[in-house]
Amino acid sequence: MVNLPRILAGRRRFLLAAALAALGKILPARAAGDVLADFGGMPGLTALMETFMVNLLADTRTQPFFAPTDQKRVKDKLAEQFCALLGGDCEYRGGNMKGIHRGLGITMEDFNALVEALQDAMDKHGIAFRSQNKLLALLAPMHRDIVEK
Repeated sequence: MVNLPRILAGRRRFLLAAALAALGKILPARAAGDVLADFGGMPGLTALMETFMVNLLADTRTQPFFAPTDQKRVKDKLAEQFCALLGGDCEYRGGNMKGIHRGLGITMEDFNALVEALQDAMDKHGIAFRSQNKLLALLAPMHRDIVEK
């Protein structure tokens, strides 16, 4: 015999689970978008990259890596990458981290100096500490592809 109340209760649980799963997919994207908004969207990221590059070129630890590059391209690709990481509708079209940094001999100390330069730039732009941490958490795993020594 068919137990209709049991079937309906099971169906309600399934629909509730499906709704929660869908909500779980929507909420993180919204939260990431909120973080991107804290950076001022793509215009804010572009301005941040200007300050970041100034910091990188002013620091004797990072200057040797950035002075000989196409700085405009680096800034553009970083803004693109950060926008994509923060849930924006941007697409990062740069190279992979391992290939770009291969042979540069970057150490963990060099990587940390870059992070300091980024944090200083974010402070100068008034980026909320929580949003800074969100971005840094997204960037941190990249050290495995960037650091060689």
